[in-house]
Amino acid sequence: MWINEESCPFTTRHTALRIGRIQASLLVQIVQSATAFIIALSLIPPLGPSEYGVFALGVSVQMFALSIVDSLLTVPITVAAGRYGTRVAGRYVSVLLPAVLVFSVMASMVVIALVLAGSSALDVPEGQRLGFALVVGAGTLAVSLRESVRMLLLVERRLPSMIAVDVLASAASILTLYVLLVPAKQHLNGSTALLTLATPVIVYCLSLAILPLHPIRLRRIGLILHLVRSGSRSLGASMLSWVQSQSYIYFVATLLGAAALGSLSAVRVVFAPLQTLFTGVAKGIMPGLARRISVGEDLSFQRILTRSYQFSGLLVFVWTGLAALGAETVFAAIGARHFHFDLAMVVSWGTVFLITALRSVSSVGLRSMARFGDLVWQGLIGALVAMVSIPSLILQAGAVGALWGLSLAELAAWLFSLRLLTRRAQCGR
Repeated sequence: MWINEESCPFTTRHTALRIGRIQASLLVQIVQSATAFIIALSLIPPLGPSEYGVFALGVSVQMFALSIVDSLLTVPITVAAGRYGTRVAGRYVSVLLPAVLVFSVMASMVVIALVLAGSSALDVPEGQRLGFALVVGAGTLAVSLRESVRMLLLVERRLPSMIAVDVLASAASILTLYVLLVPAKQHLNGSTALLTLATPVIVYCLSLAILPLHPIRLRRIGLILHLVRSGSRSLGASMLSWVQSQSYIYFVATLLGAAALGSLSAVRVVFAPLQTLFTGVAKGIMPGLARRISVGEDLSFQRILTRSYQFSGLLVFVWTGLAALGAETVFAAIGARHFHFDLAMVVSWGTVFLITALRSVSSVGLRSMARFGDLVWQGLIGALVAMVSIPSLILQAGAVGALWGLSLAELAAWLFSLRLLTRRAQCGR
Protein backbone atom coordinates (compact mmCIF):
# COMPACT_ATOMS: atom_id res chain seq x y z
CA MET A 1 0.00 0.00 0.00
CA TRP A 2 2.86 2.41 0.62
CA ILE A 3 3.70 2.31 -3.10
CA ASN A 4 0.13 3.29 -3.98
CA GLU A 5 0.27 6.17 -1.51
CA GLU A 6 3.48 7.40 -3.07
CA SER A 7 1.99 7.21 -6.56
CA CYS A 8 -1.11 9.22 -5.62
CA PRO A 9 -0.33 12.95 -5.52
CA PHE A 10 -3.58 13.90 -3.80
CA THR A 11 -3.14 12.12 -0.46
CA THR A 12 -2.58 14.25 2.59
CA ARG A 13 0.43 12.21 3.61
CA HIS A 14 2.18 12.65 0.27
CA THR A 15 1.48 16.38 0.12
CA ALA A 16 2.80 16.97 3.62
CA LEU A 17 5.98 15.07 2.85
CA ARG A 18 6.45 16.86 -0.45
CA ILE A 19 6.06 20.28 1.13
CA GLY A 20 8.29 19.26 4.03
CA ARG A 21 11.02 18.11 1.66
CA ILE A 22 11.00 21.40 -0.26
CA GLN A 23 10.97 23.42 2.94
CA ALA A 24 13.82 21.37 4.42
CA SER A 25 15.91 21.80 1.29
CA LEU A 26 15.22 25.52 1.33
CA LEU A 27 16.10 25.76 5.03
CA VAL A 28 19.42 24.01 4.42
CA GLN A 29 20.21 26.45 1.62
CA ILE A 30 19.28 29.40 3.83
CA VAL A 31 21.74 28.20 6.47
CA GLN A 32 24.40 27.73 3.83
CA SER A 33 23.59 31.11 2.32
CA ALA A 34 23.86 32.89 5.65
CA THR A 35 27.19 31.20 6.36
CA ALA A 36 28.61 32.11 2.94
CA PHE A 37 27.37 35.68 3.36
CA ILE A 38 29.04 36.05 6.76
CA ILE A 39 32.30 34.55 5.49
CA ALA A 40 32.39 36.70 2.36
CA LEU A 41 31.65 39.97 4.19
CA SER A 42 34.16 39.16 6.93
CA LEU A 43 36.92 38.39 4.43
CA ILE A 44 36.49 41.48 2.26
CA PRO A 45 38.27 44.00 4.56
CA PRO A 46 41.36 41.93 5.56
CA LEU A 47 41.97 40.48 2.09
CA GLY A 48 41.74 43.55 -0.11
CA PRO A 49 40.84 43.50 -3.83
CA SER A 50 43.78 41.43 -5.15
CA GLU A 51 43.69 38.68 -2.52
CA TYR A 52 39.90 38.59 -2.65
CA GLY A 53 40.28 37.99 -6.38
CA VAL A 54 42.45 34.94 -5.60
CA PHE A 55 39.79 33.76 -3.15
CA ALA A 56 37.10 34.17 -5.83
CA LEU A 57 39.19 32.16 -8.30
CA GLY A 58 39.50 29.31 -5.80
CA VAL A 59 35.76 29.25 -5.21
CA SER A 60 35.13 29.22 -8.97
CA VAL A 61 37.42 26.20 -9.46
CA GLN A 62 35.58 24.33 -6.69
CA MET A 63 32.21 25.07 -8.28
CA PHE A 64 33.53 23.91 -11.65
CA ALA A 65 34.54 20.54 -10.20
CA LEU A 66 31.24 20.27 -8.31
CA SER A 67 29.31 20.81 -11.52
CA ILE A 68 31.12 17.81 -13.03
CA VAL A 69 30.28 15.48 -10.12
CA ASP A 70 26.73 16.81 -9.85
CA SER A 71 25.83 16.60 -13.53
CA LEU A 72 27.59 13.31 -14.25
CA LEU A 73 26.23 11.32 -11.28
CA THR A 74 24.05 12.99 -8.65
CA VAL A 75 21.52 14.55 -11.06
CA PRO A 76 20.98 11.35 -13.13
CA ILE A 77 20.72 9.30 -9.93
CA THR A 78 18.17 11.70 -8.41
CA VAL A 79 16.07 11.76 -11.58
CA ALA A 80 16.18 7.95 -11.85
CA ALA A 81 15.24 7.55 -8.18
CA GLY A 82 12.20 9.78 -8.76
CA ARG A 83 10.50 6.86 -10.51
CA TYR A 84 10.21 4.91 -7.26
CA GLY A 85 8.59 5.26 -3.87
CA THR A 86 10.56 6.59 -0.92
CA ARG A 87 11.90 3.28 0.41
CA VAL A 88 12.87 1.89 -2.98
CA ALA A 89 14.36 5.22 -4.07
CA GLY A 90 16.41 5.42 -0.87
CA ARG A 91 17.92 1.99 -1.39
CA TYR A 92 18.55 2.74 -5.05
CA VAL A 93 20.56 5.83 -4.12
CA SER A 94 22.38 4.20 -1.18
CA VAL A 95 23.78 1.34 -3.26
CA LEU A 96 25.16 3.83 -5.80
CA LEU A 97 26.51 6.32 -3.26
CA PRO A 98 29.94 4.63 -2.83
CA ALA A 99 30.64 5.14 -6.53
CA VAL A 100 29.78 8.81 -6.19
CA LEU A 101 32.12 9.14 -3.21
CA VAL A 102 35.00 7.48 -5.08
CA PHE A 103 34.44 9.77 -8.03
CA SER A 104 34.39 12.80 -5.71
CA VAL A 105 37.78 11.86 -4.22
CA MET A 106 39.23 11.38 -7.70
CA ALA A 107 37.86 14.75 -8.81
CA SER A 108 39.45 16.53 -5.85
CA MET A 109 42.85 14.94 -6.58
CA VAL A 110 42.65 16.00 -10.23
CA VAL A 111 41.76 19.53 -9.13
CA ILE A 112 44.82 19.67 -6.88
CA ALA A 113 47.09 18.64 -9.75
CA LEU A 114 45.51 21.02 -12.25
CA VAL A 115 45.47 24.01 -9.89
CA LEU A 116 49.07 23.40 -8.90
CA ALA A 117 50.07 23.27 -12.56
CA GLY A 118 48.06 26.30 -13.63
CA SER A 119 48.18 28.57 -10.57
CA SER A 120 50.80 30.80 -12.18
CA ALA A 121 48.32 31.68 -14.93
CA LEU A 122 45.67 32.45 -12.29
CA ASP A 123 47.70 35.33 -10.82
CA VAL A 124 48.40 33.41 -7.59
CA PRO A 125 51.63 34.46 -5.81
CA GLU A 126 54.35 31.82 -6.03
CA GLY A 127 54.55 31.30 -2.27
CA GLN A 128 50.83 30.51 -2.08
CA ARG A 129 50.52 28.04 -4.96
CA LEU A 130 50.89 24.75 -3.07
CA GLY A 131 48.59 25.86 -0.28
CA PHE A 132 46.14 27.23 -2.84
CA ALA A 133 45.99 23.88 -4.66
CA LEU A 134 45.53 21.88 -1.43
CA VAL A 135 42.74 24.01 0.01
CA VAL A 136 40.94 24.18 -3.34
CA GLY A 137 41.14 20.37 -3.55
CA ALA A 138 39.84 19.96 0.00
CA GLY A 139 37.05 22.42 -0.71
CA THR A 140 36.16 20.51 -3.87
CA LEU A 141 35.85 17.29 -1.87
CA ALA A 142 33.72 19.10 0.73
CA VAL A 143 31.15 20.42 -1.74
CA SER A 144 31.04 17.09 -3.60
CA LEU A 145 30.41 15.16 -0.38
CA ARG A 146 27.82 17.75 0.61
CA GLU A 147 25.75 17.10 -2.50
CA SER A 148 26.14 13.32 -2.14
CA VAL A 149 24.96 13.30 1.47
CA ARG A 150 22.09 15.66 0.72
CA MET A 151 21.00 13.52 -2.23
CA LEU A 152 20.49 10.41 -0.11
CA LEU A 153 18.96 12.15 2.91
CA LEU A 154 16.58 14.15 0.71
CA VAL A 155 15.43 11.13 -1.30
CA GLU A 156 14.96 9.09 1.89
CA ARG A 157 13.16 12.06 3.52
CA ARG A 158 15.55 12.00 6.47
CA LEU A 159 15.12 15.73 6.71
CA PRO A 160 16.21 16.35 10.35
CA SER A 161 19.49 14.56 9.64
CA MET A 162 20.04 16.58 6.48
CA ILE A 163 19.48 19.84 8.34
CA ALA A 164 21.69 18.79 11.27
CA VAL A 165 24.62 17.86 9.00
CA ASP A 166 24.53 21.19 7.20
CA VAL A 167 24.22 23.16 10.42
CA LEU A 168 27.34 21.40 11.74
CA ALA A 169 29.19 22.09 8.47
CA SER A 170 28.26 25.77 8.68
CA ALA A 171 29.42 25.88 12.29
CA ALA A 172 32.78 24.41 11.24
CA SER A 173 33.17 27.13 8.59
CA ILE A 174 32.30 29.93 11.03
CA LEU A 175 34.70 28.54 13.64
CA THR A 176 37.49 28.41 11.05
CA LEU A 177 36.73 31.99 10.07
CA TYR A 178 37.02 33.07 13.70
CA VAL A 179 40.33 31.24 14.15
CA LEU A 180 41.74 32.87 11.01
CA LEU A 181 40.62 36.42 11.71
CA VAL A 182 41.36 36.81 15.42
CA PRO A 183 45.17 36.34 15.32
CA ALA A 184 45.73 37.69 11.79
CA LYS A 185 43.12 40.36 11.20
CA GLN A 186 45.67 42.74 9.73
CA HIS A 187 46.95 40.31 7.09
CA LEU A 188 45.34 37.32 5.42
CA ASN A 189 45.89 35.87 1.95
CA GLY A 190 43.35 34.38 -0.41
CA SER A 191 44.67 30.83 -0.19
CA THR A 192 44.44 30.70 3.60
CA ALA A 193 40.95 32.21 3.50
CA LEU A 194 39.78 29.24 1.43
CA LEU A 195 40.18 27.08 4.56
CA THR A 196 36.78 28.37 5.65
CA LEU A 197 35.27 26.40 2.76
CA ALA A 198 37.53 23.36 3.12
CA THR A 199 37.09 22.47 6.81
CA PRO A 200 33.47 21.22 6.43
CA VAL A 201 34.93 18.18 4.64
CA ILE A 202 35.52 16.75 8.13
CA VAL A 203 31.81 17.04 8.99
CA TYR A 204 30.68 15.39 5.76
CA CYS A 205 33.19 12.55 6.16
CA LEU A 206 31.90 11.89 9.69
CA SER A 207 28.29 12.04 8.50
CA LEU A 208 28.97 9.13 6.12
CA ALA A 209 29.13 6.90 9.19
CA ILE A 210 25.35 7.29 9.73
CA LEU A 211 24.43 6.54 6.10
CA PRO A 212 23.51 3.05 4.84
CA LEU A 213 26.51 2.57 2.56
CA HIS A 214 26.75 -0.65 0.56
CA PRO A 215 29.98 -2.09 -0.89
CA ILE A 216 30.58 -1.56 -4.59
CA ARG A 217 29.75 -4.79 -6.42
CA LEU A 218 30.57 -5.86 -9.94
CA ARG A 219 26.92 -6.31 -10.89
CA ARG A 220 26.33 -2.62 -10.23
CA ILE A 221 29.12 -1.49 -12.55
CA GLY A 222 26.79 -1.80 -15.53
CA LEU A 223 24.24 0.46 -13.84
CA ILE A 224 26.95 2.99 -13.02
CA LEU A 225 28.13 2.97 -16.64
CA HIS A 226 24.55 3.48 -17.81
CA LEU A 227 24.17 6.46 -15.48
CA VAL A 228 27.49 7.88 -16.67
CA ARG A 229 26.34 7.58 -20.28
CA SER A 230 23.11 9.33 -19.37
CA GLY A 231 25.00 11.87 -17.30
CA SER A 232 27.46 12.59 -20.09
CA ARG A 233 24.82 14.68 -21.81
CA SER A 234 24.07 16.40 -18.53
CA LEU A 235 27.82 16.93 -18.13
CA GLY A 236 28.09 18.49 -21.56
CA ALA A 237 25.21 20.81 -20.73
CA SER A 238 26.77 21.67 -17.37
CA MET A 239 30.14 22.52 -18.91
CA LEU A 240 28.49 24.75 -21.50
CA SER A 241 26.45 26.36 -18.75
CA TRP A 242 29.65 26.95 -16.82
CA VAL A 243 31.22 28.70 -19.82
CA GLN A 244 28.03 30.74 -20.12
CA SER A 245 27.79 31.81 -16.48
CA GLN A 246 31.30 31.57 -14.97
CA SER A 247 33.81 32.30 -17.73
CA TYR A 248 33.51 36.02 -16.98
CA ILE A 249 35.69 35.39 -13.90
CA TYR A 250 38.62 34.29 -16.03
CA PHE A 251 38.06 36.96 -18.67
CA VAL A 252 38.12 39.68 -16.00
CA ALA A 253 41.17 38.18 -14.25
CA THR A 254 43.05 37.93 -17.56
CA LEU A 255 42.06 41.26 -19.12
CA LEU A 256 41.79 43.48 -16.02
CA GLY A 257 43.67 41.65 -13.24
CA ALA A 258 42.89 40.07 -9.87
CA ALA A 259 42.09 43.42 -8.21
CA ALA A 260 39.28 44.14 -10.70
CA LEU A 261 37.96 40.61 -10.17
CA GLY A 262 38.09 41.16 -6.41
CA SER A 263 35.97 44.32 -6.61
CA LEU A 264 33.49 42.67 -8.96
CA SER A 265 33.25 39.59 -6.72
CA ALA A 266 32.85 41.71 -3.60
CA VAL A 267 29.77 43.43 -5.03
CA ARG A 268 28.43 40.02 -6.06
CA VAL A 269 28.52 38.99 -2.40
CA VAL A 270 25.49 41.21 -1.87
CA PHE A 271 23.53 38.86 -4.15
CA ALA A 272 25.12 35.59 -3.00
CA PRO A 273 22.18 34.60 -0.73
CA LEU A 274 19.89 34.60 -3.76
CA GLN A 275 21.95 31.93 -5.48
CA THR A 276 21.71 29.52 -2.57
CA LEU A 277 17.99 30.18 -2.16
CA PHE A 278 17.42 29.32 -5.80
CA THR A 279 19.57 26.21 -5.44
CA GLY A 280 17.55 25.14 -2.40
CA VAL A 281 14.26 25.49 -4.26
CA ALA A 282 15.68 23.63 -7.29
CA LYS A 283 16.98 20.71 -5.21
CA GLY A 284 13.68 20.52 -3.32
CA ILE A 285 11.35 20.52 -6.32
CA MET A 286 13.37 18.27 -8.63
CA PRO A 287 12.29 14.89 -7.13
CA GLY A 288 8.64 16.00 -7.17
CA LEU A 289 8.87 17.28 -10.74
CA ALA A 290 10.48 14.05 -11.90
CA ARG A 291 7.69 12.12 -10.17
CA ARG A 292 4.98 14.20 -11.88
CA ILE A 293 6.54 13.68 -15.29
CA SER A 294 6.73 9.91 -14.71
CA VAL A 295 2.98 9.70 -13.91
CA GLY A 296 1.90 12.17 -16.60
CA GLU A 297 0.86 15.11 -14.41
CA ASP A 298 1.81 17.79 -16.94
CA LEU A 299 -0.54 20.45 -15.55
CA SER A 300 0.87 20.15 -12.02
CA PHE A 301 4.40 20.19 -13.47
CA GLN A 302 3.73 23.46 -15.31
CA ARG A 303 2.08 25.01 -12.26
CA ILE A 304 5.17 24.41 -10.10
CA LEU A 305 7.42 25.95 -12.76
CA THR A 306 5.17 29.01 -13.08
CA ARG A 307 5.18 29.62 -9.34
CA SER A 308 8.96 29.23 -9.28
CA TYR A 309 9.31 31.86 -12.02
CA GLN A 310 7.11 34.27 -10.05
CA PHE A 311 8.88 33.69 -6.74
CA SER A 312 12.35 34.07 -8.27
CA GLY A 313 11.55 37.22 -10.24
CA LEU A 314 9.87 39.02 -7.34
CA LEU A 315 12.65 38.12 -4.92
CA VAL A 316 15.42 39.38 -7.22
CA PHE A 317 13.55 42.62 -7.95
CA VAL A 318 13.08 43.42 -4.26
CA TRP A 319 16.63 42.37 -3.37
CA THR A 320 18.17 44.55 -6.08
CA GLY A 321 16.23 47.58 -4.82
CA LEU A 322 17.45 47.01 -1.26
CA ALA A 323 21.02 46.48 -2.47
CA ALA A 324 20.98 49.70 -4.50
CA LEU A 325 19.89 51.63 -1.41
CA GLY A 326 22.05 50.00 1.25
CA ALA A 327 25.06 48.20 -0.23
CA GLU A 328 27.36 51.23 -0.17
CA THR A 329 26.54 51.85 3.49
CA VAL A 330 27.25 48.22 4.34
CA PHE A 331 30.63 48.31 2.56
CA ALA A 332 31.60 51.47 4.44
CA ALA A 333 30.47 49.99 7.76
CA ILE A 334 32.65 46.87 7.41
CA GLY A 335 35.70 48.91 6.42
CA ALA A 336 35.79 47.99 2.73
CA ARG A 337 36.21 51.51 1.34
CA HIS A 338 39.22 50.38 -0.70
CA PHE A 339 36.87 48.33 -2.91
CA HIS A 340 35.45 50.06 -5.95
CA PHE A 341 31.70 50.46 -5.39
CA ASP A 342 29.52 51.42 -8.33
CA LEU A 343 25.72 51.67 -8.36
CA ALA A 344 25.72 50.59 -12.02
CA MET A 345 27.54 47.42 -10.96
CA VAL A 346 24.88 46.66 -8.33
CA VAL A 347 22.03 47.12 -10.81
CA SER A 348 23.91 45.06 -13.42
CA TRP A 349 24.38 42.22 -10.95
CA GLY A 350 20.65 42.40 -10.16
CA THR A 351 19.86 42.03 -13.85
CA VAL A 352 22.22 39.06 -14.13
CA PHE A 353 20.62 37.31 -11.16
CA LEU A 354 17.09 37.97 -12.41
CA ILE A 355 17.73 36.34 -15.78
CA THR A 356 19.85 33.59 -14.23
CA ALA A 357 17.03 32.72 -11.82
CA LEU A 358 14.55 32.36 -14.67
CA ARG A 359 16.99 30.30 -16.72
CA SER A 360 17.72 28.06 -13.72
CA VAL A 361 14.03 27.27 -13.22
CA SER A 362 13.73 26.26 -16.87
CA SER A 363 16.85 24.10 -16.53
CA VAL A 364 15.36 22.31 -13.52
CA GLY A 365 12.27 21.57 -15.60
CA LEU A 366 14.32 20.12 -18.43
CA ARG A 367 16.45 18.06 -16.02
CA SER A 368 13.34 16.67 -14.33
CA MET A 369 12.21 15.42 -17.75
CA ALA A 370 15.74 13.98 -18.31
CA ARG A 371 15.98 16.17 -21.41
CA PHE A 372 19.75 16.45 -21.15
CA GLY A 373 20.11 16.82 -24.91
CA ASP A 374 18.00 19.97 -24.79
CA LEU A 375 20.15 21.26 -21.95
CA VAL A 376 23.20 20.84 -24.17
CA TRP A 377 21.65 23.02 -26.86
CA GLN A 378 20.62 25.60 -24.26
CA GLY A 379 24.14 25.70 -22.86
CA LEU A 380 25.69 25.87 -26.33
CA ILE A 381 23.68 28.96 -27.23
CA GLY A 382 24.49 30.68 -23.95
CA ALA A 383 28.18 29.76 -24.19
CA LEU A 384 28.51 31.11 -27.72
CA VAL A 385 26.92 34.42 -26.72
CA ALA A 386 29.13 34.60 -23.62
CA MET A 387 32.38 33.92 -25.47
CA VAL A 388 31.64 36.67 -27.99
CA SER A 389 29.96 39.33 -25.84
CA ILE A 390 31.80 39.18 -22.50
CA PRO A 391 35.40 39.89 -23.63
CA SER A 392 34.32 42.52 -26.15
CA LEU A 393 32.15 44.35 -23.60
CA ILE A 394 34.94 44.17 -20.99
CA LEU A 395 37.26 45.95 -23.41
CA GLN A 396 34.61 48.61 -24.02
CA ALA A 397 33.13 49.15 -20.54
CA GLY A 398 35.52 47.54 -18.06
CA ALA A 399 34.38 45.19 -15.31
CA VAL A 400 30.70 46.15 -15.57
CA GLY A 401 30.83 45.16 -19.25
CA ALA A 402 31.36 41.56 -18.14
CA LEU A 403 27.97 41.70 -16.41
CA TRP A 404 26.27 43.06 -19.51
CA GLY A 405 27.70 40.22 -21.57
CA LEU A 406 26.71 37.72 -18.89
CA SER A 407 23.13 39.06 -18.95
CA LEU A 408 22.97 38.63 -22.72
CA ALA A 409 24.22 35.04 -22.47
CA GLU A 410 21.74 34.12 -19.73
CA LEU A 411 18.88 35.77 -21.64
CA ALA A 412 19.63 33.84 -24.82
CA ALA A 413 19.78 30.54 -22.89
CA TRP A 414 16.56 31.25 -20.99
CA LEU A 415 14.54 32.18 -24.07
CA PHE A 416 15.69 29.01 -25.80
CA SER A 417 14.84 26.78 -22.80
CA LEU A 418 11.47 28.50 -22.40
CA ARG A 419 10.69 27.70 -26.02
CA LEU A 420 11.60 24.05 -25.40
CA LEU A 421 9.36 23.80 -22.33
CA THR A 422 6.46 25.47 -24.13
CA ARG A 423 6.81 23.09 -27.06
CA ARG A 424 6.87 20.06 -24.72
CA ALA A 425 3.73 21.29 -22.99
CA GLN A 426 1.91 21.70 -26.31
CA CYS A 427 2.97 18.21 -27.37
CA GLY A 428 1.69 16.87 -24.04
CA ARG A 429 -1.79 18.21 -24.75
